[in-house]
Amino acid sequence: MAAIGGVIAIGLSLGVTVPDRGPQMASIVPQRELRLHLASPRLVRPTVPTQTVVEQGYARFIVKTPGARITARLRDVPGEAERAIESDSIRLPVGRWIVRATAPGYQTCVWYVQVKPSHSTVVIVSLRPIGAALDSNPPQDS
Repeated sequence: MAAIGGVIAIGLSLGVTVPDRGPQMASIVPQRELRLHLASPRLVRPTVPTQTVVEQGYARFIVKTPGARITARLRDVPGEAERAIESDSIRLPVGRWIVRATAPGYQTCVWYVQVKPSHSTVVIVSLRPIGAALDSNPPQDS
């Protein structure tokens, strides 16, 4: 038969005889009051990594070639994926961008544009048909 139980030691005293004073009681366990303070539960919010605020500017695309597909990517970020431009006016992070326009039956065109904070950058997309001759004499300002 097994007995299960527990012992809680509150204090342990020991009798000691001191030559000048006679028998004395000494405590092995310090006699102090033990108080448990249960803290009220606290709400702990999960830590979320801080995001860097990126300045943005506006880019406006005026498309004069029907069916043109426009993409853009940051010029100074290696491995940056191209973004499809599906609106005539969008917000883009500030920086130097490479804008590419293609359309069936037209020559591909590439522009290097600078997007500035709180500023609108305009790109006019007008592609040349494949096989069209380049202007040998550009127009003169009068």
